[in-house]
Amino acid sequence: MDYPVAMEQPRAGVRFEGSVFVLVNRRSYCNSVATAVLVQDYGFGTVLGEETPDLATTFGAMEQFQLPATGMTIGF
Repeated sequence: MDYPVAMEQPRAGVRFEGSVFVLVNRRSYCNSVATAVLVQDYGFGTVLGEETPDLATTFGAMEQFQLPATGMTIGF
């Protein structure tokens, strides 16, 4: 199903023109990780801090475990 979406121009006026820094650490999860990835990939700013244990997803934090009998990894 198609939804018509009108093109919009950025609003006129004063804009922030300073440097942008995003601080992440080992306790950054979910949407904060996705935001940091967007900032990094599109060059909006600089990501600082530690590597995070989470995947960049809008589905929430991903956890996983291994089934003892088969060794299959399950993600939830």
